[in-house]
Amino acid sequence: MSEARTSVGHFVCYSFTGRLLVLHVSLAIAGLAAPTVQAEEALATAQQADVKALAPMTITAQNRAADEGVTEGTGSYTSTSMRSATGLGLAPRETPQSVAVITRQQMDDFALGDVSTALSYTTGISVNQAETDRVFPTARGFAITHVQIDGTPIEAQSSVEGDFLADTAIYDRVEIVRGAAGLLSGAGNPSAAINLVRKRPTRTFQASTSLSAGSWDKYRAETDVSGPLSENGRLRGRLVAAYQDNKSYLDFLDQQRKVLYAIGELDLTDNTTLSAGFDYQHLVSDGTTYGEPVPLFFSNGQRTDFSRSTTTGTDWTVWDKERSIYFADLLHRFSHGWSAKLSVSHLQGDYFGRLQYLSGYIDQDSGTGFNSSLNSFSVDRRQTGINLFASGPFALLGREHELIVGWNRARETNDRQWYDPLTNPDPGSFYNWNYPRPVFNDQASRFRKATTDQSGYYSAARLSISDALSLVAGVRVSDWKREEWVNKQKTDEYQHSDEISPYGGLILDINQTYSLYAGYSRIFNPQSNRDVSNRVLAPIEGTSYDAGIKAAFLADRLNAALSVFRIEQDNVAEPDRMVDGEQRYRPRAGVVSKGFEAEISGEVAPGAQLYAGYTHRKAEDAQGQAALTYDPENMLRLSGTYDLSGGARRTVAGAAVRWQGDIYKENSGPNGETARQGSYLVIDLMARQQLSPGLTASLNINNLLDRTYYSTFIYNGGFYGTPRSAELKLQYAF
Repeated sequence: MSEARTSVGHFVCYSFTGRLLVLHVSLAIAGLAAPTVQAEEALATAQQADVKALAPMTITAQNRAADEGVTEGTGSYTSTSMRSATGLGLAPRETPQSVAVITRQQMDDFALGDVSTALSYTTGISVNQAETDRVFPTARGFAITHVQIDGTPIEAQSSVEGDFLADTAIYDRVEIVRGAAGLLSGAGNPSAAINLVRKRPTRTFQASTSLSAGSWDKYRAETDVSGPLSENGRLRGRLVAAYQDNKSYLDFLDQQRKVLYAIGELDLTDNTTLSAGFDYQHLVSDGTTYGEPVPLFFSNGQRTDFSRSTTTGTDWTVWDKERSIYFADLLHRFSHGWSAKLSVSHLQGDYFGRLQYLSGYIDQDSGTGFNSSLNSFSVDRRQTGINLFASGPFALLGREHELIVGWNRARETNDRQWYDPLTNPDPGSFYNWNYPRPVFNDQASRFRKATTDQSGYYSAARLSISDALSLVAGVRVSDWKREEWVNKQKTDEYQHSDEISPYGGLILDINQTYSLYAGYSRIFNPQSNRDVSNRVLAPIEGTSYDAGIKAAFLADRLNAALSVFRIEQDNVAEPDRMVDGEQRYRPRAGVVSKGFEAEISGEVAPGAQLYAGYTHRKAEDAQGQAALTYDPENMLRLSGTYDLSGGARRTVAGAAVRWQGDIYKENSGPNGETARQGSYLVIDLMARQQLSPGLTASLNINNLLDRTYYSTFIYNGGFYGTPRSAELKLQYAF
């Protein structure tokens, strides 16, 4: 295998020298995967030298699903394979980072209807529901700013146009990589990378439809149909549709949600598959909140004590978010386990808001004193992404290894315009809340446009050093450019070129069950956050370290991990104050976050599924002052089900526990008072009964103890957690 060895040798020699890496990895692929005469001769030479030759692979539906980590239909709370960290199809135990997955079964069991709710069940993630229509998830104390869909980056855009509130009906699972994950997505953020993995067509027919009803007039209908569209099964399709209408425990709030997802797959040959699809989501919120949802302090510095139905929204505030994603994939499987995949996607988003932002502190006796800032805007968002990679095994020095090399690019245009209010009514007393409807200009008066273009070459390899020791190493070379226009005049242009982001980790197998690992990654994350002087903050830079022990039990049906982490970074954006209705930030230098995480997921006993995780972290700045205090230092996430079936009808019962330590935010009151929320525990219950071979009934009860708590502090206000609620669902499977 002389040519392949030479190419791989070049790869190793140049593994950290920027763009030379990509060149030599490309040569490696050419030598390893190309079906040439030289390659055949190389294979013969390898066999003569007692090097382990790579046998051709037979692709079946089963090993294809295993390679892609499909969780639907398995009933499992864990996954056998994940690509979100390195692009390689590694088992959780083989990945030198903290990884987690929320499976389709978990989402079904606990009625996790949107991505943010699913994340709230995940180890180490604090969702931070700031308003009715915005969430700010964090991990290890830092904001999660990047989302991927099927591995293609979709920037989260402060959660307004991002997919943290997307409906989960179309997803097979939600993958989470905690720590910096810039190898595949470009900018490396040390919090976590979220990969939303869509459902795929099945090779056999399956269909289900469901109706559900819940607290606060929540009604939902959902249908999922999948299967072959041709007699030979080479053409397959899937259609998912959902509609939901609900009110809320918050006054005024009324929401409608529409979901439509369609995908088709065609086997062009036995080894080549073309897929294309359409992903549509539309969420309309009437009575939405914006800014500070519930005042925390009166003007005299005393704490408020409002009911959980309290809201700064009104009957005329609205937030309308509509987005469509068109996507296509072309996958080809070569001999000897190699494959190449090309993915393209295009997002079109249209968003409209007519909102009010209330600031200041009200008088305890009269309830007056709010300052109002009226805000009406529209957003036109476009994003096109492309991802091309090849991966597979290769033999070197008598051992088998894995390699991935790829390139991706994402270009986004975000075009916003604002409509000035023609009237500005007095808010009046908050005790008798009915903010009068203002009149807005039909013609836009302010404009802002931004384009962000990021691309990069990346490569990673899993090198088998010995039977027990493996090295996972990778690097990305990135370009990043952003341009901005205000009122149609170009105001800013800043870019970063040839930014090198290395990634490395060691995995030592102690035995067939346990392994030790250590990982390192560099943080480079350009940001668009601005300070009070309207200057863009410098990129976040730093390093992330992970180390721990992992285990896989019961034929990989149960995964466990105990890890420690340390994150060092500068220019961390912290909320400062609002300017012209926009949140501004201040940079914080020398922020260090460190701690540990313990996690277990999967089948702990026959019929028993468990997901459990505990996180402890502590963050300080360069002066030793506590930082990121508005996120909990301690969190416990626990959910599980048990199959009680003893007869012909299946009965499943389960519970979930979400506990977190106290949080606080300084300078939240008129005299610098500190807002605090003590530790709290939320318990959820579920039960599912099979009524007939195709019909099942499910009941979910959330916040069983009706715990009252603030889930988030935002600006000078807080957001109450959801009170006790219940939902009943009937589902029929064909």
